[in-house]
Amino acid sequence: MTLKDIRRYIWLCAGRGPRNTKLDKFCETFFKLMYESSMMVAVNVVLWPHPWFWNVLYCWHGYPDHHHLPAGVWWLYMVEMCNCCSMLAFHFYEVRRNDFWALFIHHCAAIFLMVLSWTCNLWRVGTLVLWSHKQTDGFLNAAKLFKYAGHVKASNVTFAIFAVVWMSTKMSYYQTVVVYSVVVESSQFIGDFPAYNVFGGLLTVLALLNVMWTFSIAKVIYMAMIRGNVGGDPRSDDEESEEEERGAQE
Repeated sequence: MTLKDIRRYIWLCAGRGPRNTKLDKFCETFFKLMYESSMMVAVNVVLWPHPWFWNVLYCWHGYPDHHHLPAGVWWLYMVEMCNCCSMLAFHFYEVRRNDFWALFIHHCAAIFLMVLSWTCNLWRVGTLVLWSHKQTDGFLNAAKLFKYAGHVKASNVTFAIFAVVWMSTKMSYYQTVVVYSVVVESSQFIGDFPAYNVFGGLLTVLALLNVMWTFSIAKVIYMAMIRGNVGGDPRSDDEESEEEERGAQE
C-alpha cells in the first residue's frame, strides 16, 4: 500500500470523499437489481393461478366480499409497502436528480394506492397495478450494471428489452387494461363511492408519470442513435462523475 492509498483512505473516512462514485452506483444498482428481479418473479408466480390475472373483470366480480386474501398477495403487499416507505424516508437524503419531485410524487401515490386498495378490498386490482410496475426495473438496472462494467453491447441489448417491456406493460397494459377497467368497467359492478374516485385519481397520477418517463426513454433512444450507446437511467440524471473519481485518487 502506497502513501497515496493511505491518504485517500483517510480522506474518504473523514467524509470528504466523493459521495456518488461509480463503485457506489454499482453497489446501489446491484441491490436494486436483486430486489426488482425477485419481486418480478414473485409477482408472476403469485398471480399466475388467479383468474383476475387473466381477466381484469374478475377484480369486480363479488365485490366487496373479497375477504379471503391469499398468503402470497399478503406478502407482496407487505414487502412492497416496506420498500416504498424506505425509499420515501431516505428520498431527501439521496443525491438529487432531475426527476427528484416526480419520484417523490410516485412514492407517495404508490403508498396511498396500496393502503387504499388494502382497506377497501380493492387488492385484486392493486396486484395488477403492482404487476405492471414490476416487470421493467430489473432490466433497467441490469443495463446500468453492464454500462458500469464497460460491456456496452450487453447494456444496449438489455436496455432495448427494457424499453419493449416498458411499452408493453406500463404504457399498454396498465393504461388500456387496468386504468380503463377502474375508470369505466368497475362502475358497472360496484357503483360509485368516494374512495373509488380517489383510487382512480391516484392511478391517473401514476399513468401521467409513466407518460413523462416514456418521453425520457425516447430521448435516450434518440441520443443512442447518435452516440451509439445507452444503458443509463432515462428517468434521472445518472451520469458518472469521472472528475470526482479522479479527484479522489489525487
